Amino acid sequence: MSPTLWAAEWSAQPSADVQVEYNDNLRLLPGHAGDAVGGVLNAGLRMKRADERGYLSLTPTLRATRYDSRESLDSDDQVLKAEWSRRGEYSTWRVDAAWTRDTTLTSELEVSGLVQARKRRLLRYLAPSFSYVPSPRTTLGVNTAYTAVEYQNARFTGLVDYTYASADLSWSYQWSEQTAVTGVVYATRLDAGLIANRTDTTGMQLQLHSALSERWNAEASAGVRHSDDGKGIVGQDADGWLAKLDLSRQDESGQWRLMISRSVDPSGTGVLVQRDQWLVTREQALTEQWRLTASGQWSVNQDLPPLAASSDRDYRSAYLRLSRVLTPAWSVYAAYSYAWQEYTGALGQAERNAVMLGVHYSGTPVTE
Repeated sequence: MSPTLWAAEWSAQPSADVQVEYNDNLRLLPGHAGDAVGGVLNAGLRMKRADERGYLSLTPTLRATRYDSRESLDSDDQVLKAEWSRRGEYSTWRVDAAWTRDTTLTSELEVSGLVQARKRRLLRYLAPSFSYVPSPRTTLGVNTAYTAVEYQNARFTGLVDYTYASADLSWSYQWSEQTAVTGVVYATRLDAGLIANRTDTTGMQLQLHSALSERWNAEASAGVRHSDDGKGIVGQDADGWLAKLDLSRQDESGQWRLMISRSVDPSGTGVLVQRDQWLVTREQALTEQWRLTASGQWSVNQDLPPLAASSDRDYRSAYLRLSRVLTPAWSVYAAYSYAWQEYTGALGQAERNAVMLGVHYSGTPVTE
């Protein structure tokens, strides 16, 4: 890191959420009827130092939860994120890193859904990247990433430690002022030693980013993949496809977003998971002080390759939040969330309702 970057001024921006919550099935268990009432504190500080060629930022975050329940549901989670970027005349270097110590009550909900056993999770993430601009319309890129996940005392829960590495080469062409086309060739490796599974995947994608009009923006991608499971638990190769369509529309009072996608992601089950997702979100300004956010999601997850104890599942969720701005830094809110999931071959479905009341603070950046 350059001396000029370290000589630049630091800025710091604090933020915090304090909320009380009622939850009728925090661990999302089928047939569960155990209510929990508690409090949640989210506190963070974004520190940034920048000059004319780059920046360095650090964001530590603490999440503390305390519940009045017969079950042991309290936790203290810590997250530290770091970003570094440096620009040259025609090139840019960037490094993203994260260290996360949390529990499976939140970390496993989206991909594997294995939140029934509350276990401690440690995640380490590092992603260096480099881009080069050989001409005004063309950009070449190299991106790499490495993730290591460990679970504490997770025997007989279906969760296993794993590492996930990825690398890609990209070529982007600025077709017009509104539209850019990108071609990507990538490779990934998932390694879960406990279940002797190693899956190598290669593929290619074509991506399109376009400002369709003053109000509409679109991102679309499509591609193919080939997974080599010769050293895995099944020993078979598999082909598939990936796709994504992300539309957003900005109007006078808010924004719509619609997203449909098929992705393949690493999972705490030790195998790749194919996720078909539908997401719709509306952000609405009711008045100058009142804001409304509503969203709905539906995903169908499938293990790749299939496991003897399948964790294939349907997952649906909905979220509604009404907030009122008190000052530029302070606001209050009320929120409701709903979650539903069903595992293939399992007896019973799981549902969860939660009601939250909270206060949000977002301070203005303070310079050193």
